[in-house]
Amino acid sequence: MVGAQMVHVPFGGSPPAVLALQQGEVQMYFSIYGPVAGLLRSGAAKALAVSAAARLPILPEVPTTAESGFPELLTGTWQAMVAPRGTDARILDRLNAEVRQALTDPVVRKLYADIGFKAGDLGRAELGAFMRDEAALWKKVIETANVKAQ
Repeated sequence: MVGAQMVHVPFGGSPPAVLALQQGEVQMYFSIYGPVAGLLRSGAAKALAVSAAARLPILPEVPTTAESGFPELLTGTWQAMVAPRGTDARILDRLNAEVRQALTDPVVRKLYADIGFKAGDLGRAELGAFMRDEAALWKKVIETANVKAQ
């Protein structure tokens, strides 16, 4: 999106990637907050930007990518609860209602905030649309960057 040339270094998860960052084997790492929280708190690493629509409460001093001059670079990590295709709609509706209710609990919201996440509560249709949009976005990124499976 920004035309930067980088070498992708695949790691087997966050722990070895964070260690490589800490030891200077890599110069940059795209991460959610949790794995790098200790490095950020100690000053061993510096957060350059968050790729979110707004600054994160847990990192209020870190600008967004839009504030840094890259408004199109808006991505994020998200989680969703899904069920197998063909699951009865009544079960899906009940599950969705229960999860959405749980996400209104201040304790749950604080647990999410403490790890740098914002608890969302998309309905089934909105989540489906969001997931389709994400797939289209990343397909374009993969094609533009000519990413090949390794």
